[in-house]
Amino acid sequence: MKKITSFMLAFMLVIAAKAQLTVNQQLDNAVFAAENIQQNAQTARAVSDNLALQIVVLNAPDANQFFNNIVPALNGTLDEADNVLYWVNEANVQSGNQLSTDGIYDLAIEVQNQQGIALDLSNQIKTAVEAGNNTAALNLIASLNAVLDFQQSLANDIITVIEEVRASYQPVYDVCIRVVNNQGQEITANDLYGYYAFNNATGQYIYLENQDGTCFNALPEGTYTFDAFDGYFSGTTEVTVTLSQSLVNSQGIIVVDLVYWVE
Repeated sequence: MKKITSFMLAFMLVIAAKAQLTVNQQLDNAVFAAENIQQNAQTARAVSDNLALQIVVLNAPDANQFFNNIVPALNGTLDEADNVLYWVNEANVQSGNQLSTDGIYDLAIEVQNQQGIALDLSNQIKTAVEAGNNTAALNLIASLNAVLDFQQSLANDIITVIEEVRASYQPVYDVCIRVVNNQGQEITANDLYGYYAFNNATGQYIYLENQDGTCFNALPEGTYTFDAFDGYFSGTTEVTVTLSQSLVNSQGIIVVDLVYWVE
Protein backbone atom coordinates (compact mmCIF):
# COMPACT_ATOMS: atom_id res chain seq x y z
CA MET A 1 0.00 0.00 0.00
CA LYS A 2 1.26 3.50 -0.79
CA LYS A 3 2.61 5.26 2.27
CA ILE A 4 0.87 8.37 3.58
CA THR A 5 4.23 10.04 3.98
CA SER A 6 4.99 9.46 0.30
CA PHE A 7 1.77 11.14 -0.66
CA MET A 8 2.39 14.14 1.57
CA LEU A 9 5.93 14.67 0.25
CA ALA A 10 4.72 14.51 -3.34
CA PHE A 11 1.77 16.81 -2.50
CA MET A 12 4.12 19.45 -1.13
CA LEU A 13 6.21 19.27 -4.31
CA VAL A 14 3.08 19.76 -6.42
CA ILE A 15 1.98 22.82 -4.42
CA ALA A 16 5.44 24.37 -4.77
CA ALA A 17 5.42 23.80 -8.52
CA LYS A 18 1.96 25.34 -9.00
CA ALA A 19 3.04 28.46 -7.15
CA GLN A 20 5.51 29.25 -9.92
CA LEU A 21 4.58 30.97 -13.14
CA THR A 22 6.35 30.34 -16.41
CA VAL A 23 8.03 33.14 -18.33
CA ASN A 24 5.17 33.13 -20.82
CA GLN A 25 2.55 33.36 -18.07
CA GLN A 26 4.35 36.33 -16.57
CA LEU A 27 4.51 37.98 -20.00
CA ASP A 28 0.77 37.31 -20.32
CA ASN A 29 0.26 39.25 -17.09
CA ALA A 30 2.34 42.12 -18.46
CA VAL A 31 0.19 42.19 -21.61
CA PHE A 32 -2.95 42.22 -19.46
CA ALA A 33 -1.58 45.20 -17.51
CA ALA A 34 -0.83 47.03 -20.77
CA GLU A 35 -4.38 46.38 -21.97
CA ASN A 36 -5.62 47.87 -18.70
CA ILE A 37 -3.53 50.98 -19.41
CA GLN A 38 -5.40 51.32 -22.69
CA GLN A 39 -8.74 50.88 -20.93
CA ASN A 40 -7.92 53.44 -18.24
CA ALA A 41 -6.78 55.95 -20.86
CA GLN A 42 -10.03 55.43 -22.77
CA THR A 43 -12.04 55.91 -19.58
CA ALA A 44 -10.15 59.12 -18.79
CA ARG A 45 -10.70 60.33 -22.36
CA ALA A 46 -14.45 59.73 -22.01
CA VAL A 47 -14.46 61.83 -18.80
CA SER A 48 -12.54 64.60 -20.54
CA ASP A 49 -14.84 64.55 -23.57
CA ASN A 50 -17.87 64.69 -21.31
CA LEU A 51 -16.56 67.86 -19.67
CA ALA A 52 -16.04 69.42 -23.11
CA LEU A 53 -19.65 68.53 -23.93
CA GLN A 54 -20.83 70.17 -20.71
CA ILE A 55 -18.92 73.34 -21.63
CA VAL A 56 -19.82 73.63 -25.31
CA VAL A 57 -23.37 72.23 -25.44
CA LEU A 58 -24.83 72.39 -21.95
CA ASN A 59 -22.93 75.43 -20.70
CA ALA A 60 -22.92 73.76 -17.30
CA PRO A 61 -19.49 72.22 -16.63
CA ASP A 62 -19.06 70.32 -13.38
CA ALA A 63 -15.43 70.65 -12.30
CA ASN A 64 -15.75 68.37 -9.28
CA GLN A 65 -17.48 65.61 -11.23
CA PHE A 66 -14.73 65.79 -13.88
CA PHE A 67 -11.91 65.64 -11.36
CA ASN A 68 -13.45 62.94 -9.17
CA ASN A 69 -14.02 60.72 -12.21
CA ILE A 70 -10.74 61.23 -14.01
CA VAL A 71 -8.31 60.80 -11.08
CA PRO A 72 -9.14 57.10 -10.46
CA ALA A 73 -8.56 56.35 -14.15
CA LEU A 74 -5.23 58.20 -14.12
CA ASN A 75 -4.14 56.45 -10.94
CA GLY A 76 -5.17 53.13 -12.48
CA THR A 77 -2.87 53.84 -15.41
CA LEU A 78 0.02 54.45 -13.02
CA ASP A 79 -0.69 51.21 -11.17
CA GLU A 80 -0.86 49.18 -14.37
CA ALA A 81 2.41 50.67 -15.62
CA ASP A 82 3.93 49.46 -12.35
CA ASN A 83 2.43 46.04 -13.03
CA VAL A 84 4.00 45.94 -16.49
CA LEU A 85 7.40 46.70 -14.96
CA TYR A 86 6.88 44.10 -12.23
CA TRP A 87 5.78 41.22 -14.47
CA VAL A 88 8.39 41.89 -17.13
CA ASN A 89 11.09 41.92 -14.47
CA GLU A 90 9.74 38.67 -12.99
CA ALA A 91 9.76 37.08 -16.45
CA ASN A 92 13.32 38.21 -17.06
CA VAL A 93 14.51 36.83 -13.72
CA GLN A 94 12.70 33.56 -14.40
CA SER A 95 14.41 33.30 -17.78
CA GLY A 96 17.86 33.78 -16.27
CA ASN A 97 18.04 37.32 -17.70
CA GLN A 98 17.69 36.02 -21.25
CA LEU A 99 15.02 38.54 -22.29
CA SER A 100 15.65 41.87 -24.01
CA THR A 101 13.37 43.99 -21.84
CA ASP A 102 14.90 47.49 -22.01
CA GLY A 103 12.41 48.64 -24.64
CA ILE A 104 9.47 47.57 -22.48
CA TYR A 105 10.88 49.31 -19.43
CA ASP A 106 11.35 52.55 -21.37
CA LEU A 107 7.78 52.49 -22.68
CA ALA A 108 6.23 51.75 -19.27
CA ILE A 109 8.24 54.52 -17.62
CA GLU A 110 7.09 56.92 -20.33
CA VAL A 111 3.48 55.94 -19.57
CA GLN A 112 4.16 56.94 -15.96
CA ASN A 113 5.72 60.22 -17.04
CA GLN A 114 2.67 61.01 -19.16
CA GLN A 115 0.39 60.17 -16.23
CA GLY A 116 2.06 62.93 -14.25
CA ILE A 117 1.43 65.36 -17.10
CA ALA A 118 -2.20 64.21 -17.37
CA LEU A 119 -2.79 64.73 -13.66
CA ASP A 120 -1.27 68.21 -13.80
CA LEU A 121 -3.47 69.13 -16.79
CA SER A 122 -6.53 67.78 -14.97
CA ASN A 123 -5.80 70.06 -12.03
CA GLN A 124 -5.42 73.02 -14.38
CA ILE A 125 -8.71 72.15 -16.11
CA LYS A 126 -10.53 71.98 -12.78
CA THR A 127 -9.10 75.36 -11.77
CA ALA A 128 -10.06 76.95 -15.11
CA VAL A 129 -13.63 75.65 -14.94
CA GLU A 130 -14.05 76.82 -11.37
CA ALA A 131 -12.82 80.26 -12.47
CA GLY A 132 -15.32 80.33 -15.32
CA ASN A 133 -12.56 80.37 -17.93
CA ASN A 134 -14.13 77.88 -20.34
CA THR A 135 -11.88 78.82 -23.29
CA ALA A 136 -8.77 77.95 -21.30
CA ALA A 137 -10.44 74.78 -20.07
CA LEU A 138 -11.19 73.64 -23.62
CA ASN A 139 -7.59 74.27 -24.70
CA LEU A 140 -6.35 72.29 -21.73
CA ILE A 141 -8.80 69.47 -22.50
CA ALA A 142 -7.32 69.24 -26.01
CA SER A 143 -3.85 68.92 -24.48
CA LEU A 144 -5.07 66.31 -22.00
CA ASN A 145 -6.69 64.26 -24.74
CA ALA A 146 -3.42 64.25 -26.68
CA VAL A 147 -1.64 62.85 -23.60
CA LEU A 148 -4.30 60.18 -23.10
CA ASP A 149 -4.11 59.16 -26.76
CA PHE A 150 -0.33 58.96 -26.43
CA GLN A 151 -0.69 56.67 -23.42
CA GLN A 152 -2.90 54.34 -25.44
CA SER A 153 -0.29 54.32 -28.20
CA LEU A 154 2.47 53.57 -25.69
CA ALA A 155 0.44 50.69 -24.25
CA ASN A 156 -0.04 49.27 -27.72
CA ASP A 157 3.73 49.52 -28.29
CA ILE A 158 4.32 47.73 -24.98
CA ILE A 159 2.16 44.82 -26.13
CA THR A 160 3.95 44.68 -29.48
CA VAL A 161 7.40 44.60 -27.88
CA ILE A 162 6.32 41.98 -25.32
CA GLU A 163 5.16 39.71 -28.12
CA GLU A 164 8.44 40.23 -29.95
CA VAL A 165 10.34 39.31 -26.78
CA ARG A 166 8.12 36.27 -26.31
CA ALA A 167 8.72 35.09 -29.87
CA SER A 168 12.49 35.30 -29.43
CA TYR A 169 12.44 33.31 -26.19
CA GLN A 170 12.27 29.56 -26.73
CA PRO A 171 13.83 27.85 -23.69
CA VAL A 172 14.31 24.12 -23.35
CA TYR A 173 15.34 22.16 -20.27
CA ASP A 174 17.02 18.86 -19.53
CA VAL A 175 15.13 17.06 -16.77
CA CYS A 176 16.48 14.05 -14.87
CA ILE A 177 14.44 11.77 -12.62
CA ARG A 178 15.69 10.77 -9.22
CA VAL A 179 13.88 8.12 -7.16
CA VAL A 180 13.85 8.87 -3.43
CA ASN A 181 12.44 7.31 -0.28
CA ASN A 182 10.07 8.94 2.17
CA GLN A 183 12.94 10.90 3.69
CA GLY A 184 14.01 12.32 0.33
CA GLN A 185 17.11 10.13 0.09
CA GLU A 186 18.04 8.80 -3.35
CA ILE A 187 17.52 5.07 -3.75
CA THR A 188 17.85 2.44 -6.49
CA ALA A 189 14.57 1.03 -7.82
CA ASN A 190 15.29 -1.72 -10.36
CA ASP A 191 11.68 -2.97 -10.41
CA LEU A 192 10.27 0.09 -12.23
CA TYR A 193 9.65 0.03 -15.99
CA GLY A 194 10.93 3.44 -16.96
CA TYR A 195 9.60 6.98 -16.70
CA TYR A 196 7.39 9.34 -18.65
CA ALA A 197 6.45 13.02 -18.73
CA PHE A 198 3.02 14.46 -19.50
CA ASN A 199 2.72 18.00 -20.87
CA ASN A 200 -0.24 19.43 -18.98
CA ALA A 201 -0.92 22.12 -21.60
CA THR A 202 -0.74 20.05 -24.79
CA GLY A 203 -1.77 16.64 -23.44
CA GLN A 204 1.34 15.09 -24.98
CA TYR A 205 3.13 12.14 -23.37
CA ILE A 206 6.91 12.10 -23.67
CA TYR A 207 8.74 8.81 -23.29
CA LEU A 208 12.41 8.01 -22.88
CA GLU A 209 14.01 6.24 -25.84
CA ASN A 210 15.87 3.97 -23.44
CA GLN A 211 13.75 2.28 -20.75
CA ASP A 212 16.75 2.36 -18.41
CA GLY A 213 17.27 6.08 -18.96
CA THR A 214 16.35 8.74 -16.42
CA CYS A 215 16.75 12.04 -18.33
CA PHE A 216 14.42 13.89 -20.68
CA ASN A 217 16.34 16.16 -23.05
CA ALA A 218 15.26 19.54 -24.39
CA LEU A 219 11.76 19.77 -22.91
CA PRO A 220 10.11 23.08 -23.86
CA GLU A 221 9.04 25.43 -21.08
CA GLY A 222 5.77 24.40 -19.49
CA THR A 223 4.15 22.39 -16.74
CA TYR A 224 4.74 18.63 -16.77
CA THR A 225 3.64 15.69 -14.67
CA PHE A 226 6.41 13.11 -14.18
CA ASP A 227 5.91 9.52 -13.06
CA ALA A 228 7.26 5.98 -13.41
CA PHE A 229 5.72 2.92 -15.02
CA ASP A 230 4.87 0.85 -11.95
CA GLY A 231 6.45 -2.47 -11.15
CA TYR A 232 4.37 -5.43 -9.96
CA PHE A 233 4.18 -4.24 -6.37
CA SER A 234 5.86 -0.85 -6.49
CA GLY A 235 5.81 2.53 -8.16
CA THR A 236 6.31 6.22 -7.58
CA THR A 237 4.01 9.10 -6.68
CA GLU A 238 3.62 11.47 -9.63
CA VAL A 239 4.97 15.01 -9.36
CA THR A 240 3.89 18.08 -11.34
CA VAL A 241 6.61 20.62 -12.07
CA THR A 242 6.64 23.94 -13.92
CA LEU A 243 9.99 24.07 -15.70
CA SER A 244 11.91 27.28 -15.21
CA GLN A 245 15.44 28.61 -15.08
CA SER A 246 15.23 28.90 -11.30
CA LEU A 247 15.10 25.08 -11.02
CA VAL A 248 18.24 24.47 -13.09
CA ASN A 249 21.13 23.22 -10.95
CA SER A 250 24.85 23.84 -11.33
CA GLN A 251 25.10 20.95 -13.81
CA GLY A 252 22.55 22.63 -16.07
CA ILE A 253 19.70 20.19 -15.41
CA ILE A 254 16.45 20.10 -13.46
CA VAL A 255 16.21 17.21 -11.03
CA VAL A 256 12.73 15.86 -10.29
CA ASP A 257 12.34 13.61 -7.25
CA LEU A 258 9.77 10.80 -7.46
CA VAL A 259 8.87 9.24 -4.13
CA TYR A 260 9.07 5.44 -4.26
CA TRP A 261 6.41 3.24 -2.73
CA VAL A 262 6.06 -0.49 -2.38
CA GLU A 263 3.13 -2.64 -1.32
